[in-house]
Amino acid sequence: MSASQPRDPAIISQQPLATQAFLAPTAIEWLLVCFAHDRQLFAEARDLIASHHFKPHETPLRLLYDALCLSFDQYGGATYETLADIVSNMIQQNQTIVLTEMQQEIIFRRDDQGLIWQVCNPTGISDEAANQSFARDLLRRFANERTIVEPLRRVMNPGFNQGVPDNLHEFLDVIKTQQARLSTLSAIPEFELVPAIGAPLVQSNQFLKTGVSFIDETIGGMRIGDANGIIGPTGGGKTTLAVHMAVEIAKQCWVESVLTGKPPKIVVFITAEEQGIKLRPRIWSSFFRIPREKLETMTDFSRFTTPGNLAQYERELQSNQEYQLSEMERYQLYGPQLASCLKVLDLSGSDEFPTAGTGYVPEIVSYLSRYSHSIAAVFIDYAGIFCERYMAAQGMDEKNYRYLLKTFGDRCRQEISAQFGCTTWVLHQLKGSMGKSSPSKLMHHSDAGESADFANNMVVCCCLGVADTYTGCRRLNFSKVRYMASANITPPTLRINDQFAIMEDVTRLFTISPSGQFLTMEDRNQIRGMEGVEQRQLPTGGPSGMRDTSTPLNASQQVDV
Repeated sequence: MSASQPRDPAIISQQPLATQAFLAPTAIEWLLVCFAHDRQLFAEARDLIASHHFKPHETPLRLLYDALCLSFDQYGGATYETLADIVSNMIQQNQTIVLTEMQQEIIFRRDDQGLIWQVCNPTGISDEAANQSFARDLLRRFANERTIVEPLRRVMNPGFNQGVPDNLHEFLDVIKTQQARLSTLSAIPEFELVPAIGAPLVQSNQFLKTGVSFIDETIGGMRIGDANGIIGPTGGGKTTLAVHMAVEIAKQCWVESVLTGKPPKIVVFITAEEQGIKLRPRIWSSFFRIPREKLETMTDFSRFTTPGNLAQYERELQSNQEYQLSEMERYQLYGPQLASCLKVLDLSGSDEFPTAGTGYVPEIVSYLSRYSHSIAAVFIDYAGIFCERYMAAQGMDEKNYRYLLKTFGDRCRQEISAQFGCTTWVLHQLKGSMGKSSPSKLMHHSDAGESADFANNMVVCCCLGVADTYTGCRRLNFSKVRYMASANITPPTLRINDQFAIMEDVTRLFTISPSGQFLTMEDRNQIRGMEGVEQRQLPTGGPSGMRDTSTPLNASQQVDV
């Protein structure tokens, strides 16, 4: 959707809008004639409209529509005799049906002026392709009037409703679904396979780099229009990986803006599990490269290092730079980039927005539609919470959870990725039992918590493994990549950099032993040639660069969720 197009319904409602006259009874009558002789059209109509969609002054047309339905169900077709008999029985058995003498005469006349007669004796009306197309357009207009326009008018009528209906969100969901169904009536959604030479060609696979090397080098980055999954056990590093990716994509959006002179695209990180204020230290740490431990306890900016007062880690990180930037300088210099290109939506149910996060995918779409900038990527942390809170808000039975979870990815693809021309990354948990797996085990998207079908409609699924308690290593398995053979992808070995809240690729530093342990190259050389080694006897303190498991993690070393 173009950023120049108004997305706010309040703005659209105040603009002059083109209108279309309602269908006249004669047009509806002609449509009924088409129903009687086009079985496919009639079958589609019965899925879209019902008897109660006819207005009181259209009683003869409603009776004929009901008679057509019964005649097709009982006799497989319609003749004058079957329709006349059914309509007569309806009038006799239902005392609420009141017809004038003229109306009854028009219904039963055995000539071109009779309603039933016209339906059963058309004059080539359904044989012409142009008429068939016109009939479909009439059905779309009729269904739009009676199933979308009229219900909206009734709900929004201040004379009928004293306030905003409590279930307005659910009602609008139904309206949107109906509108999508009607859009396919008048035209065949056929893709143009062979465009004319000279016509502009849109690249089938449009990739954007994430800026995270082990993602870009492995699967090419992220493909516009896709919904992808990041799945892992509790404490597996899903949020850390997502924040790392979001930060790097935001940096690239800024660089692209500087190079092209266009407004920067944005990355939207949606958190439902962790409040924004708690997520901020991770983002700052990853973006500005400031120790996370310091940021989590900082209450004012005076704790930032300043020029001439650098910390040791800054000197080490920037040793090859001509001018070494302090924390205050990095914050001031790069802060505008972060503010412009990365947005955080707090749907965790915070005190400021206690009901945020209860509206499932439509609520997310509503927020995204209010941004004026184009969106590069959306991260949703995480799917299960959105489903649970939506069910609680709607008073839904728990049996709906798996269905909501199963359809979450596909709805994100249709309503977010396709609509905004971006990539959506959906985070979710692995089922609890997978948390006891070996750290070297490759996880699979079919092991997603509560739903083996969670990732069915996703394009890419990145599955984080269990973290090794000694080395902190875990494997990232691309268990599903639709546009390339996932069997040919070598799963990278990752480890959280606790200092800066980022996920590092340590594949070159570690190898996996036959017994499933992560070993440094030095360790491997030490035990090479030993047979029957199932459990290494590690020296106290561990090899160089490793931590002894007997020593508890301090605050800065805690593994991220």
